Amino acid sequence: KMGQKRQRRVTFNEETRTRTTYSSDQVQGCWYNDSDYHSFKTDICQTVDLMKHNFCIDEVLYSQRGLEKYLKDAARSQHEVQEKAWFVVMKRQEVGQGKEDPMTLADSIAQFYTNETRLAKMAAYLTGIADERYARSPVAA
Repeated sequence: KMGQKRQRRVTFNEETRTRTTYSSDQVQGCWYNDSDYHSFKTDICQTVDLMKHNFCIDEVLYSQRGLEKYLKDAARSQHEVQEKAWFVVMKRQEVGQGKEDPMTLADSIAQFYTNETRLAKMAAYLTGIADERYARSPVAA
């Protein structure tokens, strides 16, 4: 029927069966330890250093994905986008406070934010597409 919302319900069994198959040492071994984190940090620093010196990153031994924020220009650009989006939202809220219906104002703020962050969202989307293609490629296997 038009205009009526369909209700959905989810139920769960009150009793569940569990089976322990791992010892506590095995479970503990699944977590990263201080040595692992130190190794991660060392690898990240080496990769960022390669990026700073414009060395070609082969994406097999090294991945620059997510490390752009450690480069000054990229970090500055990302910070500028965040600051501008914040400013637009706060300014819009200030202008509409007490003058507009709260729901209309919230929708308006959301629209301003969406417009302001459109390019960043598109860049993130395209990066995700590239990551997916790489993950499915024979090189990644």
